[in-house]
Amino acid sequence: MKLTPSQEDKFTNIFNNTGMKERAKFLRLYERITTRANPGYLYSSHIKDLQLRQVVKLRDGMNVNPQNQELFNFLVDLVEAQPQQVNHPIQVDSPRGEINVPNRKDAEFRIADYINVLAAQAKILPIEFDRFFYLLGSGKCSGLIDVKKINRDKFKFSNNEKDITHKKNNNPLDFYKVFFENFKDKTDVNFTENTFIEMKDWLFEQYKDSLSSNKYFEDLNFEKYIVYPYYPELLNGEFPSFDSLLVFSVGNRYASGAKASNKYKDLIFKLVKEFSLSVIGNIDILPKDLVINRQHFKNQWKDYTRNYPDKNTLNEINESWPEILTLEDNKNPKKDLDLIFDLLSNISSKHQGSINEFYKYVTAPHLKSSGEINIHIRKLTREYSNLSGYGVPLAANFIKDLQLARELNLDQRDIWPTKTAAFCSKPDLHLVNFVSFLSGRLTFEDFSKLDRENYNATNLSKYCLAHYWQE
Repeated sequence: MKLTPSQEDKFTNIFNNTGMKERAKFLRLYERITTRANPGYLYSSHIKDLQLRQVVKLRDGMNVNPQNQELFNFLVDLVEAQPQQVNHPIQVDSPRGEINVPNRKDAEFRIADYINVLAAQAKILPIEFDRFFYLLGSGKCSGLIDVKKINRDKFKFSNNEKDITHKKNNNPLDFYKVFFENFKDKTDVNFTENTFIEMKDWLFEQYKDSLSSNKYFEDLNFEKYIVYPYYPELLNGEFPSFDSLLVFSVGNRYASGAKASNKYKDLIFKLVKEFSLSVIGNIDILPKDLVINRQHFKNQWKDYTRNYPDKNTLNEINESWPEILTLEDNKNPKKDLDLIFDLLSNISSKHQGSINEFYKYVTAPHLKSSGEINIHIRKLTREYSNLSGYGVPLAANFIKDLQLARELNLDQRDIWPTKTAAFCSKPDLHLVNFVSFLSGRLTFEDFSKLDRENYNATNLSKYCLAHYWQE
């Protein structure tokens, strides 16, 4: 780990000014991560002696609060200032064709950074880039047209040779090939505002060919799609509210593809919300005694579910009830409860227990320049990627969807460039794949060589992260 003299002095001053309680917690974290005896006090020489990955673990392992925020920010800036690492080897020989992605967080942040570069180059907002390439990769038309009208949530891509249906669990390589062939000469420096318009026109033609009636095509509206509220709870009633936040935060975790039936998820939403509101009350300010032991929080949950009065609801999914009750490891209820605990603890410790202060912190209305907003989003994403069950893509999605539909008013399109929501992007597998192509790192020739059996959309994303974004 390299520190400049000014960084060494800064660390000493920050650590001196950190309260004894926070210093003690940081020392215990240092001892656990480095497997060294607790030195009793830390100097810059202790930090210099660490490897970059250990400093990253220190940063990510901190429970950030106002008392240790300056120390956390120092570690964030220190990691960002380190020289870029060389490429890491790629593990491609596992039996199932799985790929190991070293330093996944750093690779995903590189994707988010490059989205900003490409968006600025094409004179569009990052949210326009994000929503379009997610729409292109996922094939989900929710928000672009009323899915109830056509009774499906996927659309069919066509070209002159054959129809290509892009659906979940189908190999998407044929679809990628069609898109890459159409735009293989429009990447990197040629990704301009006109190119983006061409891509949107091309996609809308695919929609037009796949819809059963032209009248649906008349309803297509990309800007309405951008602000489509996938979580209507965020628009219902008085907002911000803990009621809406709890449903949204848990629902967002399932955006990762976590497996659960709709009935199961509905029950989880119901139980987690009712339990959490029984603990915190349906109020704006969290009670001062919320900062409780995590195990005590889980014990309260067990007592609550054991005595839950609506047995008819539980009987509908009897096979799910035992795991809900026992909170066994790697079960969804345990992960959902850990997430709620982390989120409420964060609001309690960092925002005086006020959801209004929390929402103001996320939206940062005082920031107006794109540079300041991008730095703010990066820090938010790093902070919320430490919530249980999240990681970088879900943290970015949390920040984006929390504010998108409320902050970006279609009647005030001219103020979007001053809104934090307009600069949000989620480095999920679809955006990883397209950014790798548009940046010129994944060429059409590279793509054509991929083994169809091993490279579905998910493995293609891992391949890109491991091979192209690890320097």
